[in-house]
Amino acid sequence: SGSSAVSLFMWRTMDSFSAKATSPVWMTYRATGSGTGEAEIAGSSPSAIPATEFGCSDVGMQSSIYTSIVADGAKLVHVPILIAPVAFFINIPTDVMPKPQSLRLSSCTIAQM
Repeated sequence: SGSSAVSLFMWRTMDSFSAKATSPVWMTYRATGSGTGEAEIAGSSPSAIPATEFGCSDVGMQSSIYTSIVADGAKLVHVPILIAPVAFFINIPTDVMPKPQSLRLSSCTIAQM
């Protein structure tokens, strides 16, 4: 469970895996959001059993959460599975927009946002 951004990739990958498997497999992926994916893989408390075998997130796990999971003896591996573009929107009133009305941000400025 987790990131909705990777849901189509996950569903297609699971379909492909199931089609090629030599014995029946049952898999599911719930696009519930990155926070849920991280929470379910981490468990509700440091000693809790995780609710899922894997979770997906749009961002890396905080080192404090990772450290807590590993300290309990669990093995956790971060695997990048997808690189995708991300769009962002911002509402700037026209009276404060630079003239002509176009806003150009450098890649460094966008990365700092």
